[in-house]
Amino acid sequence: MGQHPGTTAPERQTGFRVEQVVILTDEQYRQFQECGLVEDQIFLFEYNDKMWFDPGDLCWHCVLVKGETSRDGILVEAEGYSYARYAAFARIAAGCGCGMPMSTMNTQQKRRSK
Repeated sequence: MGQHPGTTAPERQTGFRVEQVVILTDEQYRQFQECGLVEDQIFLFEYNDKMWFDPGDLCWHCVLVKGETSRDGILVEAEGYSYARYAAFARIAAGCGCGMPMSTMNTQQKRRSK
């Protein structure tokens, strides 16, 4: 989010802030990586109030979706939708998550069928 050299200056200067960490089981996270970015995910809709872009600060406020044991995650800003409208892969540093709101989700119960 925001570091591609071909973008305009304001886009290169955008940052992000994780407002909520959502921890899925490792299997649910694998499924989210494979098809969850384009399919409706009710848990994303439930965290809509945690995701927005602040043009004043040039900051993406987002949700970090990760697996229980994963060392990576996906930053999501859904723009009010129940799918990942904007997403970015993120490596997670050791100790990341301290002081951030976290929740464990069972997406099998939360996934909306089409």
